[in-house]
Amino acid sequence: MSKSRHDFNEVEQINRNQSFFASLKKFEDISIELFFESDISYEYLVWLNNSNYMQYSDQQLKVHTLDTSRDYLKSFTDSPNLFLKVLNNSRVMVGTLTVYIDVFSDIHNCGILIDSNLVGRGYGKRAWTALTHQVCPSLGARKILAGTLESNYAMIKLFDASDMSLETRLRNEKHYGGKTHNVLIYSRLCLP
Repeated sequence: MSKSRHDFNEVEQINRNQSFFASLKKFEDISIELFFESDISYEYLVWLNNSNYMQYSDQQLKVHTLDTSRDYLKSFTDSPNLFLKVLNNSRVMVGTLTVYIDVFSDIHNCGILIDSNLVGRGYGKRAWTALTHQVCPSLGARKILAGTLESNYAMIKLFDASDMSLETRLRNEKHYGGKTHNVLIYSRLCLP
């Protein structure tokens, strides 16, 4: 594929993303918006640095600071990928979403993080369902992918609740705490 075709697809996706998020995206009692540098707060860093809460994520292997968070956010600049925030009715950030977009295959690889103090209140389910059923399809997704450790029952339950199906098991894919872990990949086809 030529460089110009690659650039065109990326620019087209970036424009689609910007157009979509130019207006408020509200779903029940949450809204989903672009994440900005001003959203990097002490509370957000506490979520990321909670190794027990992040036990199912590669994030557990990193120390997150204001600088590393800024660098991560910058990685989305001029990119078709999205880093999003989830806000409650009081406009308080309750979580984040990531969408890595393959602009040639229209596959969206998604992730979610909800404030550990708010787990069990339904924010994750509502945000994930909105992302996989409304946001990604509106942005041109043909297929949505997400993965988790086989031992992360809460995430598997979330995938099942949002009409995602087990696509494959990657055996011994991750190595945490001296043990290897299988990763489950779930998917959902977006019907036109």
